[in-house]
Amino acid sequence: MLNEQINTHCRMTRAVVDQLGFVVNAYDARKGVVTRSFYDGWNELTTPGVLATLKDSMEGREASDYQVPLLEHAPDSDQANVMRALAKELAA
Repeated sequence: MLNEQINTHCRMTRAVVDQLGFVVNAYDARKGVVTRSFYDGWNELTTPGVLATLKDSMEGREASDYQVPLLEHAPDSDQANVMRALAKELAA
């Protein structure tokens, strides 16, 4: 659905958007069947695909609440490590 919205917006505005992929943020499988089905659907996408999944975590919520960048608030967290790995992959 999000991909369709992006494509529709691009057609309507004649904008050109390069899509590298999606990053699933604050994912928690315990949030129910709907959340898991959306996640499964995103992972089935191939163009663009899912580049990374950031699990729901206390560090991520705190960084958001305090309005502090995650890499500054919790530089050693799992989310920060996923972000670094993604940045390295995209820079290559």
